Amino acid sequence: MDTKALLDKIAETHATQLAAITADTQDQVAAIEAEAALAVAKIEADAAVLADKTAAQISRATLARARQSGKLVAQTAKREAFDVIMKAAETTLVAGGTTEREFSDKRAKLELHLAQQLQS
Repeated sequence: MDTKALLDKIAETHATQLAAITADTQDQVAAIEAEAALAVAKIEADAAVLADKTAAQISRATLARARQSGKLVAQTAKREAFDVIMKAAETTLVAGGTTEREFSDKRAKLELHLAQQLQS
């Protein structure tokens, strides 16, 4: 075999190996790109789910605070109404000549009655 034929055979073998390596590398790159795309899609989906959960949690917390605030306002209004009624009762009873002890007894009974009324 002459030198030129040997060089041609080596070049041909090298080109064949290079083509195989290039094809294999391209296949590996495509597989890595596909895996990366799937990983990115999963991360984005997980982030969307987490964002939805966080928004729902914030919404629930806000509603709970609003409910609590509403209950506090209602309780304050009831207490103020109760105080007004008690003041009017005190004025009426004292004007009618009721003693301090009688007023105290009547106040306790009236407070119990009004507290029961306000709870329902």
